[in-house]
Amino acid sequence: MQSEPAEISSILGVDIGGTFTDIVYFIPPSSKQALGRLVVHKVPSTPKNPAQGLLVGMQDINTASNCVVIHGSTVATNALLERKGACAALITTEGFADVLEIGRQDRPALYDIMQQRPPALIPRERRLELHERLDYRGTVLCAPTTEDYEELMQKLMDCEPESIAIALLYSFRNAIHEQSLANLLRERFPDVYLSLSSDILPQLREYERTSTIAVNAYVQPLMSHYLHNLQEHIQGPLRIMQSSGGSISASVAAQEPVRTVLSGCSALRWKYHGNNRGSHRRLSYRSTCSSNPYGWCGWWFYRAPG
Repeated sequence: MQSEPAEISSILGVDIGGTFTDIVYFIPPSSKQALGRLVVHKVPSTPKNPAQGLLVGMQDINTASNCVVIHGSTVATNALLERKGACAALITTEGFADVLEIGRQDRPALYDIMQQRPPALIPRERRLELHERLDYRGTVLCAPTTEDYEELMQKLMDCEPESIAIALLYSFRNAIHEQSLANLLRERFPDVYLSLSSDILPQLREYERTSTIAVNAYVQPLMSHYLHNLQEHIQGPLRIMQSSGGSISASVAAQEPVRTVLSGCSALRWKYHGNNRGSHRRLSYRSTCSSNPYGWCGWWFYRAPG
C-alpha cells in the first residue's frame, strides 16, 4: 500500500529587476491536476517601492496568501557596482588597517607601477586599529585595555558610521576580542549595524576574510531595510537566493547580505521525495538580470518513470 505524499506548498520565484519584475508561480499537484501547474508572469518594476510591483504581480495571478516566496535579489549587487552602500567603518588588529589596499599579488597588471586601482569600499580614514593580538593558536598575546577601547570609541564617534565591520587577527581561532568589542559597540552604538568576521567567515586568509566582512558591512543597512519592508508585505515565508545557488531565510540574508552578492537571478526549486518508487518530481526555474554576466534562462520539468 502506497503512503500519501506530504502536502506541498505553492512556491513563487521572483526576480525584481530595474525595469521588470519576473514571477514564476508553481501550483502543486492536486486531485484534478497530477503534475501541478506553472505560471510565468511579468509586471513593470516599481523602483521606489520594489514590493509594490511584486504585490501587483501576485494579485494578477491570484497566488495563495501563504505561498513560499523565493527571491533573487540584486540589491547588494547593485550597491557594490554603483558604490551606493553604507558609510561603513572597519576595525582591525593594530598594523592591519591596510589589508584592503594591499590585497593579494594577483593584480590585473602585476608590473604596471602606473595602474590606477579602484578605491577600497572603506576609505583609510574609516579603517581603525585596536591594540590587541592573538597568536595563530588563538592564545591571547596582548589584550586591549580600557584606554584602548575608549580611544577607539572616540575615533568611531568621529566617523559617524552606519555600519561597522570587525576583522581581528586570528579571530577564527578565538573570538574573545571580537565578541568583547561587539558587546561594547552595541552599548555605545545601538543603532549601528555590526559585522563580525568570526561569525560570518571564521576562516584563514586575512585579505579574504577582511574584504568579505567589509562587503557585508557596506551593503547590510541597505539590504536589511529592503528585506524588512518586503517581509511586511508578504504573509508567507520569504527566502532569498544566495550566491551558491541555495536559499536562506530573509533574517539570515539581512544579517549576512554578503551571501547574496551574486544572487543575481530568481530561482525556484521544488523537490519531492516520496517513500515509494516513482514519486520523485522536480521543477527548476532561473531567470537573469542585467547585472548577472554569466546567467542563463530556462526551465525544465522532470517526472520519474512509474
